[in-house]
Amino acid sequence: MHDGIPVTTPARTIFDLAAVVHPYRVKRTLDAAWSKHLLDGIRMAAILDDLGKRGRTGTTVMRELLAERGPDYIPPDSGLEGRFRDILICDGQRPMVRQIDVGGESWLGRIDFYDREARLIVQIDSERFHSALIDKEADDHQTAELEAAGFEVLRFTDFQIWYRADEVCAAVRAGRQKRRRTGGDNALHPGTFPAPERG
Repeated sequence: MHDGIPVTTPARTIFDLAAVVHPYRVKRTLDAAWSKHLLDGIRMAAILDDLGKRGRTGTTVMRELLAERGPDYIPPDSGLEGRFRDILICDGQRPMVRQIDVGGESWLGRIDFYDREARLIVQIDSERFHSALIDKEADDHQTAELEAAGFEVLRFTDFQIWYRADEVCAAVRAGRQKRRRTGGDNALHPGTFPAPERG
């Protein structure tokens, strides 16, 4: 009780929501809470172990969501990342690795999504952080460096991610197929370079 109001932990709240709202909303709420460090795999496993019983509403949803994620799951950093992941899955495509540093002997940048087999990078540019001229120049420079290093780069706006899902999926599928035909990942690998100095 807090000031006379019954309260629960974030993990318990997610479990309770699983009994009364659509699974997709539970998934988005779970990822949002996880990304804000309000809960983690250990806490969710404990609440499932404590409350998850055969016949209890919400148990099946929670078991499926936690099985998909695993204890070391890293949630999307933003709604845009979650949306991109979801539209790929709905299109029947395998998910891509998220939020990794790439480069060879030098650091080329932290990227949103990466397909290691196809050496395909996807960057998602939100209007808030990528619409100014200086931001566009920086994005163009990064893209040129990544392409010079042998990566295929696709950039999408937040509008495309939210409202042009079919076009986005088609572009990713074509990019993956193109790179597989030309050899895929045969040179640089993410994570094989000195970490950049952070000021």
